[in-house]
Amino acid sequence: MNKVRNVALAAAIGLIGIAGCKKLASTSQLAGALSAAVAGNKVTETSAAVPSAAAPSAMEADSALAEKLSCFIQCFNRLSISVRDAEHRYYGWVDEKTGPTGKEKSVDGVSVLSPDFSMEKLDKAKSLPPALPDIDAAAEAYRAAANKLNPLVEAANKYYQQNDYKDDKFARGKAMHAPLVAAFAEFDAADKALSDKVTVMNDALGQRRLAALAKDPKRKIQYLVEQSLADAKKLLPVAAVKKLDDVDEAKLGAAVTTFETSESNLESYASANKAEADKASMLGSTISAEKDLLKSSKDLLRRKRDKKDFNKEFFAHTDPELVDGHPAQVIKTYNALIEQTNSLTYET
Repeated sequence: MNKVRNVALAAAIGLIGIAGCKKLASTSQLAGALSAAVAGNKVTETSAAVPSAAAPSAMEADSALAEKLSCFIQCFNRLSISVRDAEHRYYGWVDEKTGPTGKEKSVDGVSVLSPDFSMEKLDKAKSLPPALPDIDAAAEAYRAAANKLNPLVEAANKYYQQNDYKDDKFARGKAMHAPLVAAFAEFDAADKALSDKVTVMNDALGQRRLAALAKDPKRKIQYLVEQSLADAKKLLPVAAVKKLDDVDEAKLGAAVTTFETSESNLESYASANKAEADKASMLGSTISAEKDLLKSSKDLLRRKRDKKDFNKEFFAHTDPELVDGHPAQVIKTYNALIEQTNSLTYET
C-alpha cells in the first residue's frame, strides 16, 4: 500500500500589525507543490493527482516552480518570523519613535535572528529554475536587508543581555536605536515585496493543483481538504487588523461563511465515506484544527458585531493569542491548521 504525503506548506503573505507591533502571518499553503517524478515512473502525489492527459512539460514546470517557491516560503517561516519576534520584543519595551530613555519599567532587549538557514535557502532558490527575474531581484533585496539588519540586532542583543546599559546610562542603546529601527523597516519592506510576489505565483500554482484534484474522483478527500485550506486563507486579509474599527464586518462575515461551508463539506463527506476518510491519516485532527480556526474567526466577527474591543482585554498587549476573538488568535489557529495539514498522508 503506497502512502502519499500531503506537502502543504505555510507561506507568508505580508506584514500584519498585532498589538502595536508588526507580526508575520503564515497565510497560504504550497498546495501546488507538484513533485512529479518524471524519471523512473515513481508514484507520487502528483503523478496520481494530475490527469494523464497533462503534458509532461507542464508537470515538470509546476514541479520546478514549486521547489523554487518552497525555498522562499521556508525563509518566510524562519527568518521573517524571527524578525517579527525581534521587533515584537524590542518594541514591547522601547518606544519606536523616542527610543530607550532609561526610565523604562523593564529592559527586555531584542532577540537574535540566526539567518544562516534562510540564506542557504535563498542560495538554493537562486540556483533553481525557472528564471523569475522579478522574484529573484526581490530575493536579493531581501538578502541585503537581512544582512544589514542582523549585525545590528546581534550588537543590541549583546548590549542588553550583558546589562551594559547600566554602565553607560543607555548611551549606546540610544545611539543604536535609530539605525536598528531603520533596518527593521528596510527588512519589512523587502520582506513584503518578496512575499507579495511569491504569494501571487503560489496562489496560481495552488489553483492549478485544485483544478487537477477536482477532476480525480479518487482524490475527493484530498480535494476537499485543500479547498477548505484555500478558503481558510481568505480569512487572513480581513481578520488581521490592529483595531476593531478596522474590521470590515461584511467582508469578514462572507469569508467566515465561505470557510464554514467548505469545512462542513469536508466533515460531512468524511462522515459519509468513512472507509475513504480512514485512508487519510490525521484527517480528524485536521478537521478539529479547522473548527478551531472557525471559532476564532467567529469570535472576532462577534466582537465587531457587539462592539467589544479586543485591545481592551487583559492579555491583549502581552499575550494576544490568548484573547478570544483577537486577530492574533485567528492567525495562531490558522498557523496551527497549516502545521497540522503538513502531517496529512493519503493512502492510494
